[in-house]
Amino acid sequence: MARLRTLPDPRRRQGRRYPLAAIVGMLLLAAMHGETSVRGMWLWGCVRWDALWEPLGFWTPQRPPTLTTVWGLLARLDAVGLDRLLSAWSSGGVGAADTALSVDGKWLRGTRRVGQPARKVVEVVSHERAVVLGQREAPRGDELAAALALFREVPLRERVVTMDAGLLQRSVLEVIVTCGGAYLGVLKANQSGVAEAVTTWLEAELSPPGAEPAPRA
Repeated sequence: MARLRTLPDPRRRQGRRYPLAAIVGMLLLAAMHGETSVRGMWLWGCVRWDALWEPLGFWTPQRPPTLTTVWGLLARLDAVGLDRLLSAWSSGGVGAADTALSVDGKWLRGTRRVGQPARKVVEVVSHERAVVLGQREAPRGDELAAALALFREVPLRERVVTMDAGLLQRSVLEVIVTCGGAYLGVLKANQSGVAEAVTTWLEAELSPPGAEPAPRA
């Protein structure tokens, strides 16, 4: 709750009937108890209002905020700032034990809408602790831009970053090396073009003219 109180409130001071941190805290508790929609989270909090209002820091026990109030606040909230705050809280930040990091894109379940694709995020995960150290939404599925944004925030010095072939782009690799890190790319069947190009290059390197062809992996 102390971290949530540092979030900038997008509302005007006049007419604030409920503190931002308390509303977001209620929604987070509901999500941690399995609710997956804003309406479900709001209903979860309403049912438990008598037990929640004081510990969460609501100013009065009179009644919980309306669903319209919650929706309006979420629509204007700094989602990136909230995501950074939650990542720092859940992971404790990048520590000395996090020597191996994994970067990967994930489609968010339950975010597909009529006429719109599901939302996609790129995550940085610690191998040792199995925790998400940071994530960014990939607009229109652009994993590259999201990965570059993450690398500007996560310390990479003396760490190995593993990723799929789709992120093995010059701009990504230059950032990792410039920041003192190393990288390891994984070629899979869904990147057949890249795999074929690498195989051709390896055959030329490992089987010079006149030598026996190198066996395919």
